Parts: sequence; structure tokens; C-alpha cells
Amino acid sequence: MPHPSETITAEQIHAWLSARLALPAGANCVVRGPLHERDNSRVFFAECAGLPSPAAIKWCALPRTSQPDGDSASRQFEALRRAADAMQSDPRYAVPRPYLLDSERALIAIEWIDGKTVTALISGWRSAAGATHRLMADAGNWLRHFHRAHPLDDGFLDVEEKLGYLSTYDTSELVRDSTFAQGIAELKRTAAAAASISLRRSWVHGDFKTDNLIVSGQRIVGIDVQIRHENTVVYDLAPFINDLELAMYHPAGWRLAPSRARLITAFVDAYSEGAPGRVWLPLTWIRLYMMLSSWNSAHSRGSAGLRAAILGHCFRSVTARLNAQLEELS
Repeated sequence: MPHPSETITAEQIHAWLSARLALPAGANCVVRGPLHERDNSRVFFAECAGLPSPAAIKWCALPRTSQPDGDSASRQFEALRRAADAMQSDPRYAVPRPYLLDSERALIAIEWIDGKTVTALISGWRSAAGATHRLMADAGNWLRHFHRAHPLDDGFLDVEEKLGYLSTYDTSELVRDSTFAQGIAELKRTAAAAASISLRRSWVHGDFKTDNLIVSGQRIVGIDVQIRHENTVVYDLAPFINDLELAMYHPAGWRLAPSRARLITAFVDAYSEGAPGRVWLPLTWIRLYMMLSSWNSAHSRGSAGLRAAILGHCFRSVTARLNAQLEELS
């Protein structure tokens, strides 16, 4: 099979699988796609004799190029292998099982997960409040099992590094925004308190959000697992909640907004098995830090007009709420 260059096709994937699995002529092997395309990957569906189940075949590319990225393919395959091996204690909470790796061609084959993302399920207008609440609990349960699969000694939030980074905002136009400025002040005021609370540590998913959780029958499956870093668990909890809150400003998420606090509590309670303890202060602290960072990044991209105004409103609203929560918790 030729190396992928400008394009990679279903026919090339078929040829690769046939050779890799040593399939005899006429053996069953169906490849469809690409089904998903990003600037650094293409994903195909394959069902072939010799594979344990239908599979997703992912070609990894260097971002915004057509060059294969074998290092990325190897990292993703190894992350899935480690997580799949470590999470075997409860089959309800899983990651896709990795099958094949070809780092030279930047191709990986992993278990195909047939289901719907949590995003799709909670965004549907027919989704009942109780079902949405259960899905948030499912997300918390999955993340708890994921972290328990790789326990580390407890540790503390690395606030000193974060406080040092806040000085980079001095040249941002956003410091003239009272809500943004108050956020910086709250982070500085509560840093010592947030850093004094011992937290569980584990590997970090790296992109934990409702888009990356799939409900497949009785299973909850996490995808796009990275585990390249190890840190306190709030580094997975915080971005999940921030992403959820920001999604509530999109029309598909409007109906979730009245239940915002209950859904967040359901997620955190499930994760902590009903005993969140003192996690709320450091969790809110790092949520605010991440929200300011996201707001500044979006602002620095220089978009203008209605889109910029809407984005600014979303970030300002969530930041104001976090400012108030941090003040109350401390």
C-alpha cells in the first residue's frame, strides 16, 4: 500500500487491512468513509474478518497538512491500550479497545463504538430532565473509574504557576472589562485557600467533555483519551463543567440552562460518590482560571461583529457567576 499523501481513501485502508490481517482472496472486509474529517485526522469504518469487532480506522496527520503523523498515532494507540487495560474492573465504563497500529503510515484500528454522544443525548429537545440528570451522573461515574484506574499520591493545586501566568493578561484589552478584571482579582485573593486543599491525583484525560463520551447500550465509553499528563483531578472536572456551561448559551443548550446548577452538582456528586468535601473551592478556582484563559484566547483571535459580541456575552456571564461562587466559597 502506498504511503498516504494528498489523500487517503477507503480503498487504501482496505488494502492495508487485507495485508495486515493476511486476508485470503474473497474474505469479508468492508471499509467505508471517511466518516469524520478534521485538520489532523480522518476516520473510516471497517468490518473485516480477523478483527475482533467492527473498527474505526484513524489516519493521523500533522495539523493542517497532508503528512502522516506517526508519533501521534503511536501516542493515541498507547494511551488507549493503557487505559483499556487499566479499566477492566467494570465493563460499564470503558475506552475503545485498540487493535492495530502502523506508526509508519500513521494508521490505527480501534474498536468501533456504536452509540450516541452525551452531547447529542442532552441536546435533543425530547430529552427529559431526569434523563439529562442521569447522563451527568454517568459522566461523573466514568471519570471516577478512569481516575481510579491510575491512582497517584494526593497533591495540591499548582496555583503559583497559574498566578505567574496572570501577568500576561496585563497587555490584553480585556483587563478593561470589569468582570474579567474581577476574575483576576478573585484568583489572586483566593489562591492560598485553593492551594491548601489536598486533592486526588491521576492521569488526565486531556479533553474531557460531553462530545467525548458515548453511550452504547449499558456502556459509557470515553474517546479521545490522551493521558499525556498527570495532575490533580480537577484538571478533568473543570473543563467538563466549563464546556457544559458555555454550551448552554447555544440554542441547542438553552433548555438546559434552568437546570445548570443541578446538572453540575449531579456530575460532581457522582464523581465523588456523594462526598465532594472541600473540592468545590479548588475546582471553582481552576474553572475561573480556565475560563479567563479561554475568554482571552477567543478575544485575541480578533473576531468582530455579532459573533464576537455573543462570545463576549457568554464568557462574561459564566465568569461573573464564577466570581460570585468563588467569593461565596472563600
